Amino acid sequence: MTPITKIVALFLTSAILWILITVPLWATAFPRSPLVIIGIAPGLIIAVAAAITIGWVLAKTDAAHNKIVAALEERAQRDPLTGMLNKEAFITHLEVAFARAQRSEKPFRVLFVDVDRFKDINDFHGHRFGDAALVAIAARLRSVLRSADIAARYGGDEFTIIVEPDEGDTLDAITARISRAFETPVDIDHNGLRESFPVTVSTGFSRYSDETTSVDALIEEADERMYDAKKRNRKTVSHPGAAGMTPRAFHGGRPVRSALMMASLLRQPCPGAATRPPSYSALDWSL
Repeated sequence: MTPITKIVALFLTSAILWILITVPLWATAFPRSPLVIIGIAPGLIIAVAAAITIGWVLAKTDAAHNKIVAALEERAQRDPLTGMLNKEAFITHLEVAFARAQRSEKPFRVLFVDVDRFKDINDFHGHRFGDAALVAIAARLRSVLRSADIAARYGGDEFTIIVEPDEGDTLDAITARISRAFETPVDIDHNGLRESFPVTVSTGFSRYSDETTSVDALIEEADERMYDAKKRNRKTVSHPGAAGMTPRAFHGGRPVRSALMMASLLRQPCPGAATRPPSYSALDWSL
């Protein structure tokens, strides 16, 4: 029984008690007189009216309270910058998916998506620009995911996704969509201006199986695969069994303008350059 129901029941009980007490008294004082009804009617009407009024007010208050609580709970599960689920909420969803998979043996995947050279973006353009970039990257990522996919900002420049592939949309198709989504620059709103900025991501994933022992094991494997992709060749996807395989790059080298924007051009000293005519060369370091 809710507090509101208890209060309304209390007032209705009071009205019944009022009748039980006052009727005998008025009947004794005024036997066979209509004054008995007149005597008990005001109290009864007041009690019932008070019960209805208080119940209505408390119902409105309770609804508003529940709405505020729901909003606070929702906010507690969201990353304040990107609006995606936060790490804690992601772990909760992952535990639910893990328990469901143990019952139904329906496999699922955990994807870790990391923004390449994000530290360079922060160092070269500032943290406010980096925050704006994360907002744009999160929006681009959400645009290629299905409604059933559960995406979160795991921390920093790492995003995580729970995926349950089906026959119409395989994991390869999903990871390919993610990679293709960043073939074109993302639009970053910063200081009242919109700038197109080149961004690439590296992705690693793990899959649930009968041998999976825990949620932590899935997270650790996906995280390791993601870093494996970054070490071997950025802009790639690393998956279980990929060790020793040639990385699959989803798009080629960046143009010089992209390198300038990403602050990834380095000056390389050349011994003996003072005795030779000046010249320039461009090297692609995929580290």
